[in-house]
Amino acid sequence: MQAGHGHIIRDVYRDRRARWAVRTLVVFCFLAVFGDFIANDKPWYCRVNGKHYFPLLRAIPVNLGLASWPADLQGSDWHDKPYERVVHTLIPYRASNLDLANAGFAGPFSRQEVRSLWFRHWLGTDDLGRDTLAGLIRGCRVSLLVGLFSMLLAAIVGVPLGAMSGYFGDRRYRSPWPVVALSALAVTTIVLYLAFGMAEISNGASWWRLLAYVTAASIVACLVWLVAKVGRRRWFAQTRKVSVPIDFLVLRAIEILRSIPAFFLLFAVLGMVTRPSLTYVVLLIAILRAPTIIRYVRAESMKLRDQTFVDAARVIGISNARIIRRHIIPNALGPVLITMAFGMGTAVLLESGLSFLGIGSGLEEVTWGKMLSTARAHFSAWWLAIFPGLAIFLIIASFNRIGDVLSARFQRTVLA
Repeated sequence: MQAGHGHIIRDVYRDRRARWAVRTLVVFCFLAVFGDFIANDKPWYCRVNGKHYFPLLRAIPVNLGLASWPADLQGSDWHDKPYERVVHTLIPYRASNLDLANAGFAGPFSRQEVRSLWFRHWLGTDDLGRDTLAGLIRGCRVSLLVGLFSMLLAAIVGVPLGAMSGYFGDRRYRSPWPVVALSALAVTTIVLYLAFGMAEISNGASWWRLLAYVTAASIVACLVWLVAKVGRRRWFAQTRKVSVPIDFLVLRAIEILRSIPAFFLLFAVLGMVTRPSLTYVVLLIAILRAPTIIRYVRAESMKLRDQTFVDAARVIGISNARIIRRHIIPNALGPVLITMAFGMGTAVLLESGLSFLGIGSGLEEVTWGKMLSTARAHFSAWWLAIFPGLAIFLIIASFNRIGDVLSARFQRTVLA
């Protein structure tokens, strides 16, 4: 068995620039997770009519529909309520708050109409009066969510497919033909259900409809899997077995996806969506990045399938599924970690580019790309170009630096 890929954190911290990359990503992650507690128009604590409230914490059950605002806190403007005592957040604005008194690109160093220095827009505002710093924090959450979930989905799809493709090849996987037919039926059912569900969501249907489609597809897949599992031993034991060219099918699917330019595919799909959402961006980036993960895992699996420990596992009667799950995939995760590190930076760049062009995210969503797009139309608002651009540069450079360190570490492991 190959040496494990442990001690990754230790190897990363040995590189000085990688240490700074990790620290930068920790700061971005902190802002993404706790952004609502840093930049929010709702105060931490307030006293109104002699009663004590914690609006920022109460907003969590209110947003979940588990509670409602008391009569003393009713109203939309949190800055103009009759507070007897109040403790505001560090940045007393949400990314979507409109400060009409400072609309029209109030610069960081220009005079601003604010009630005190606590309410000053330290990085300026945009044309609608939205706070730039609050927008940067909100955009940090959007970018990291897109990068993380898109690469997780790509790995969830790519790792099993790459392992099966490399381990079985075109002739090693043989199964009774009814099982093959049922498996093809399950895959087709899932694809059709998800396709129709996403089409209805794009036309304005409820997310509960998509959940119903996913649940139905999962039930069908589980039933087919159960029938195939039991039937392979009982009903289909004497049925003629056929070879399934898994490697051929996977490679042809990869070639089809890679033959389409990434931005062209994103434009084509997102252009047909009537209600833009980051969900589509995540799914499309995952589809675009999955072939890279499949290819790397496939290459590693092809090397591992003829190793001595794999032959020993076959001899003692361990099933192919368990060999793939317990031996092939754990030893093939090195390239996956490298690909995910570089892929998250690429995903952030793709999301920013799509937002810059005005597609991919909803109109009300604040992203770094939209802030850059606003700066493009108004060259005098230099702060809307420098700060989001610097944030994009830092997060992509950090991911790429960590990817370089992981790649060097994996190469040393292979040579050893």
